[in-house]
Amino acid sequence: MGRYVHCKETGDIVAKYWFAAQPSEQLRIAEELNIGDITYGEDHDVLTLNRRDLHELKEFLNRDDVKKVLETGDELVKRLRDDDGGIPSYLYDVLVVWGKINDYFFYDLVRAYVEYMEQHPEIDTFSFDGEY
Repeated sequence: MGRYVHCKETGDIVAKYWFAAQPSEQLRIAEELNIGDITYGEDHDVLTLNRRDLHELKEFLNRDDVKKVLETGDELVKRLRDDDGGIPSYLYDVLVVWGKINDYFFYDLVRAYVEYMEQHPEIDTFSFDGEY
């Protein structure tokens, strides 16, 4: 099980939260990057982004500090995975602490949105529905 972010236009899963108590990072996109519109439901929030927001998201991911955290986090995840592709629970805690401190989970969510938006050029407005 887990918590997911879905694209309302397609029904696709766009991202999965890394850990159960992870807060929704969608508000941060709207507030910190000053793009998109956020609305709230009883058990979810919806971030609406337009095709023109893609440029801003990509610019954010191209910042040197963001690229370094993503590269380091991706390497950490790769090294922590066991033979079955999972991360043992005692090592998972290390990833969660490191990820929170360095904003890895937020950056990873932004990256997932960019990749998804690039894969769907036919969609002009994306509604990303995040579960609480």
